Amino acid sequence: MDELKKYYLSATPVLILTLVIQLIFKFKSIIVLYFLIGFLWPYTFNTPGFKERVNEKKNKYSVLNLFNNIGIYIVKFIKPLNKEFKYTDTVISTIASSIFVIMLSSVVNFRGFYSCFIGSFVYFIYLRTSSKYL
Repeated sequence: MDELKKYYLSATPVLILTLVIQLIFKFKSIIVLYFLIGFLWPYTFNTPGFKERVNEKKNKYSVLNLFNNIGIYIVKFIKPLNKEFKYTDTVISTIASSIFVIMLSSVVNFRGFYSCFIGSFVYFIYLRTSSKYL
């Protein structure tokens, strides 16, 4: 199996656990969606080969390219402040997903955006425990 398939399959336990927790505790579905945005946003942006595919000419005006460029500008601003921090890209993805979820919360009029932070924290734990993708 190639590296990309292994990377995608590595998140399956977290997604199944999210589904099981949803079925057991009967959370509002919007809370689970915000959690998944918080988890899947940095997961997607750290996919092997993602930045190369987004920067292709055919994806020049895509939404993912826009978010990727915003992340690049945030990294350029934060990187000089702390050069030795290993997880700068993950923190930037967390900030970007949180801003996106807060904007969604203002439209939907639901204030459960804290679950996005929990999803990002779960991704950070996943990243720390998954030694292959560090």
